[in-house]
Amino acid sequence: MFERLLPILRARPRFAILAIVVAVGVAAFALPLVRRSLTLADEGYLLLQSLDMLHGKVLYRDLDAFVTPGLWFVLAGLFSLVEPSVIASRIPVFIAYLAMVGISYRIVALMAGWRAGLVAVALMLVCTVWAFPAWTFAFYSPFSVLFALAGLERLLVWSGGARGRDLVWSGVFFGIAIVFKQNYGAFALVGAAVGVVALHLERAEPIKSTLRPLAADAARMAVGVAAVGLPVFGYFVFQGVVPELFQSLLLHPFEFSGKHDISYLGLGKLFDGAFMRESVEMYTYAAQPVYRTLPPGGLVDEWRVIERLHVLMYWIPPGVFFAGAALALLPGQSSSPAPERPRLVNGRLVAVVAVCFFLFLGVFPRADFNHLINVYQGVVVAGVVVTHALLARLPQPGPLWLRATLGAAAAVFGLYAAVAGYWYYELMIRMDTPIAAKRGGVIVNEFDAAQIKIVLKTIDLLVPPGEALLTIPDLAMLNFLSGRPMPSAYYNLYEHHIGHDRGASVVEGAEAHGVNIALTRYDDFFSDRSGLRDYAPALVDYLETRFEITGTVGDEDYLVLRRRSAPVPLEVSSRLLEHCDTGTASQVGREHLFFDSLYHYPGIGLEESRGEVQTECRLRIPAEGAELVTRIGVREPAVVVEPGAVTMEIDLLRDGQDSERLLTQVFALQAKDLRHSYFPRHGEYRVDLSEHAGEEVTLVFRSIREGRVLVLYGRFADFGSVFEDLRIVPARNSGD
Repeated sequence: MFERLLPILRARPRFAILAIVVAVGVAAFALPLVRRSLTLADEGYLLLQSLDMLHGKVLYRDLDAFVTPGLWFVLAGLFSLVEPSVIASRIPVFIAYLAMVGISYRIVALMAGWRAGLVAVALMLVCTVWAFPAWTFAFYSPFSVLFALAGLERLLVWSGGARGRDLVWSGVFFGIAIVFKQNYGAFALVGAAVGVVALHLERAEPIKSTLRPLAADAARMAVGVAAVGLPVFGYFVFQGVVPELFQSLLLHPFEFSGKHDISYLGLGKLFDGAFMRESVEMYTYAAQPVYRTLPPGGLVDEWRVIERLHVLMYWIPPGVFFAGAALALLPGQSSSPAPERPRLVNGRLVAVVAVCFFLFLGVFPRADFNHLINVYQGVVVAGVVVTHALLARLPQPGPLWLRATLGAAAAVFGLYAAVAGYWYYELMIRMDTPIAAKRGGVIVNEFDAAQIKIVLKTIDLLVPPGEALLTIPDLAMLNFLSGRPMPSAYYNLYEHHIGHDRGASVVEGAEAHGVNIALTRYDDFFSDRSGLRDYAPALVDYLETRFEITGTVGDEDYLVLRRRSAPVPLEVSSRLLEHCDTGTASQVGREHLFFDSLYHYPGIGLEESRGEVQTECRLRIPAEGAELVTRIGVREPAVVVEPGAVTMEIDLLRDGQDSERLLTQVFALQAKDLRHSYFPRHGEYRVDLSEHAGEEVTLVFRSIREGRVLVLYGRFADFGSVFEDLRIVPARNSGD
């Protein structure tokens, strides 16, 4: 690919020195990012499934997956050579990242010269921080994009020299891109086909004389794609899993796309001062450094600069592709070997814009920021090429308005670079603690490292080595780090994985492996429209009747469920939160993975030594009688400044009647101690409401804080009281 590079370096030693300096600089920039972060969900299941492939399991039959197998093969091959670990998985990631930056430079340099190529390199570094950690951990998307860009580079080389082997190599790289992620590679291949047609049309030759060479070129590219695709397909034919392969890779993505789509961010959000103030909106449309680092403060926060830059990132690509298409179709000097002929299109520009545009379509249907940034490499490449072509067409030095526009654009990109620089520094100083696990090796922030250490310690205490551990819904990384196998073919338990049979296959696997311990998150995945209780009721019923919640672990972020000695009947219940007036900053109702909870935040006590929160829930008690059931407790603060207590009360009000106190509990303020692996579950209370059967009543939940406390920075919601698993159930004597 770089056969012409060495002669250039020998002839231009200063260029060689510059190339070495840039290469070393890029490597030095990327290595600290590659070593940082840990993604429990996607990264966890990829590493664990790749390791399980070495133990004889076959993808799509024994391991649930909906993406082509390229990265699984890479990681399985890597783990056959080195000790499996998270840091080991970053080796091919680091190599692929350097190759991506190099190929991006090469494409831009071919189109616009080496200076523009260096601009592309700089923009890639900026986008790498905005993308963190999407481009620097073991995930299939960056690999697919890498090989799509490699295919584009060979296509451009072919357009200049018309050597058939370059077109074959282009097909090979597009085929590899498909093997790493089917839609990315297929979209990029469509863009390449558009580019090949445009390159033939550029020569303005008669259609009849164009069809034969066009067909020959298409055949060359098809040979390259087939050279990759046929061996991979043959492997799965040999394994006897072609039906499963067809279902997983071709049918299933269309089945769940309508359930998990996320809308493209509207340009109007640029003027929305409240954009990303809600946590769900922030997690959906924000770069991860937003909530991994401290806010910069000052006018940047006051003017919501970073939030507005996020919106622009959604609208830079349409501008780039529209401008590129317009420039490619405008008349100008031909780039073909016969420039004296009139040109219909700029074929090389069409090729760049088409490949990058079709690759960008991979952002759909889930157009959250993470999916946007996964295809942004092509936006950078096309953006620099199109900008160079546009500047070449504009008059020099140009009118004042033009220079002002270009200056404003440069200032905006300067803001992106400044934010990236700030985030990079913050990530370096805040993510400074290694994961304390044999299969770890990566660096995270101190809090996450302590939490993961505690969770792994709990697993070691409760789950013997080699015994299966059921993790729900997306904690496969904990299985990988602890060396505990997953009990079924489903490693991530989102709706599009297990919703087809309501979670029954997971239950079957858990029973077959004799699972005794399950470890779950408190919450469903933030952007899922349906919760586990809705899409996997078979799994939820199984856990409620065969397991019991025994406590929490890792600062109350995870639940520990232990198998009961004997199953219990399933208790029918109704959700009480539906009748409650919540939603303020101090009182929040939340639907968790298995239950609903009401949280009170009676202040952190920096100024006042007393705080009170009250929630009213109005409902009609069933005619056959009912019980109020809840677990109550206090989420402990980081520091107790002034000793005190939290009093939790439940009152019942009837119209025109005095209130009736149903429950009072007092909890002393105690600072949390994260050295403990395990926190017992909150105590359960049941209040008989049968004497009010058929009446409409108001239940009042109240929390009163006396004393002063402090909490960990950025985790103010951690301190407070909780009415957990709040529900109404039939009275125990109602069936007599």
